[in-house]
Amino acid sequence: MRLNPTVYESILAAALVLGLLTGCASSTPEEEPGGWKCEPLPIGFDELDLVGTWRSVYYPRLVTDTLILREDGTYRQIYENNSTGRHIETPWNRWYVEYGPNGGAYLHLVGMHYCLSTGERCAHPGGGDWPYYDRCQTRLVSNMGWEVILIIEGSEGFRSPDPRSESVPRGFFLSHLRSNPEAPDNFFILEEHEE
Repeated sequence: MRLNPTVYESILAAALVLGLLTGCASSTPEEEPGGWKCEPLPIGFDELDLVGTWRSVYYPRLVTDTLILREDGTYRQIYENNSTGRHIETPWNRWYVEYGPNGGAYLHLVGMHYCLSTGERCAHPGGGDWPYYDRCQTRLVSNMGWEVILIIEGSEGFRSPDPRSESVPRGFFLSHLRSNPEAPDNFFILEEHEE
């Protein structure tokens, strides 16, 4: 038996609508990508607020990762691992901001080394082809290529895990996308800035 095209299209449309309705009804906000789940940027945030020296110290003070951002849209990374002797100092590379939904933003650092993981990821510029977890949008970022992407996150209610910083200057901090959803957070705190 062959269905009339109009009947076939009606059945297909009904199946599609039913599938969409049941799919929407069964999802939870945590599963829906796109919503911003971290603190929004402070009111009055300006990209020039990123200019300065940002530092992250991890692995019980054995590793220091420093980012120096300049007003002209360039930055330099200085990475020092005292346990392995690895030292990386990049040339002045480009940085730019991408604005996400609901008050969020990302700092893109072209040519930065992703050194939270030792070895292959740290040895080459960029985040590579590995997937990274964005905890602010509960999504995977599949390929950073030659860039490393940091979350620019508002600091309301945030207490820095770094004892060097009692407060978070300018009302925001930078954090890495995670190598997996269970990985601990890693933060860059502004230490120096030009007035």
